[in-house]
Amino acid sequence: MTRISKILAGEPITNEVVARIQDRILFDRGNIADKYSWLFLLLALSSIIATAGIITDSTAVVIGGMMIAPLMTPMLAMSFSITSGDLRNSVRSLLITAAGVLLVVAIAAVVTVLSPTGVHLAGNSQVLARTEPRVMDLVIALAAGFVGAFAIARKDIGEILPGVAVSISIVPPLCVAGAAFAEGSFQLAFGALLLFAVNFFAIQLAGDVVFALLGFAKLAKNNTRTYAHRFGFAVAIIGTLVLAVPLIATSKQLVEEAALESQTKSTVATWLDGTEFESLSISIENKSLTVEITGEGTPPQTEDLVGLLADNAQHPTRVQVLVLPQELTYSSSYLSTSATVNSNETTEESSTSESEANTMDIANETDATTSSYEESVS
Repeated sequence: MTRISKILAGEPITNEVVARIQDRILFDRGNIADKYSWLFLLLALSSIIATAGIITDSTAVVIGGMMIAPLMTPMLAMSFSITSGDLRNSVRSLLITAAGVLLVVAIAAVVTVLSPTGVHLAGNSQVLARTEPRVMDLVIALAAGFVGAFAIARKDIGEILPGVAVSISIVPPLCVAGAAFAEGSFQLAFGALLLFAVNFFAIQLAGDVVFALLGFAKLAKNNTRTYAHRFGFAVAIIGTLVLAVPLIATSKQLVEEAALESQTKSTVATWLDGTEFESLSISIENKSLTVEITGEGTPPQTEDLVGLLADNAQHPTRVQVLVLPQELTYSSSYLSTSATVNSNETTEESSTSESEANTMDIANETDATTSSYEESVS
């Protein structure tokens, strides 16, 4: 282990190396006032910048906020303290991290409230990217935690910490949570907090492993320190595994949605093949498909698309077809409760806005087919 520690650390782990790391990341030594002041000042400024980037949906501005956010320092300080069995500094680092989290969320909420436009949560790429965490986010957090711990332990690679801060989302999810709370969108807020929790536990786990490999676990010399080390490591493992469950579920859902979208696009292309029409856009939300098409002549029959979609193992439960730029808007929908479709229903209505909607329901509990135009659809 000593040889491995020396290779990973780039130098022997001496008392001087331990003291250097402790002075760098722990908040109970050195100029304590300066450490606290720069931490919370930079957190406040990074929160304002990142929240502004979220409001304007600007990736560059959000990255700017991430680069100066120092919240990873107390997280790694906690991991180092756990590995060395320093219970007091573990608790201190946890409290500092918690205070930083509350500060960022509060500032983000205030900035959102003071913003003339607020945050347009729907369709905002910065919000969407941080409210549906996936397994890949956990992988990124683990890798960033490994690199961050190495950067703290090795004096020759400490300059890469800003890059680590950019690679992992720590402050932006908290800013999204604060903005979502201010807008009353609690589901999005909890999704963003889940991403932060994933990052937090992954950093703890990765940091514990790295610092242990570097040999700092030997600092836990007495029973109390050994217990603190083992307990903290167990909490990091359990927390990471528990949070991995919703990430797996979300990833599975996203994979299914991607497969559904790909299959649906292929079906729409088949439906339009041989006609003068082409698709302008295809969108699926909550298994509701909206297709915009344009072309000359008579548009293809919407029930043909419904039939093609119903043949797929996975298909939308509702379909809306918009024909542009003609005055008529054709809207088709179908509902299927099994793979076998027994009957179709078509309804057409006209309104004063010179638009027509054709609504077709496919159910398998009725043999009756009705239409306001007394048409039969097979």
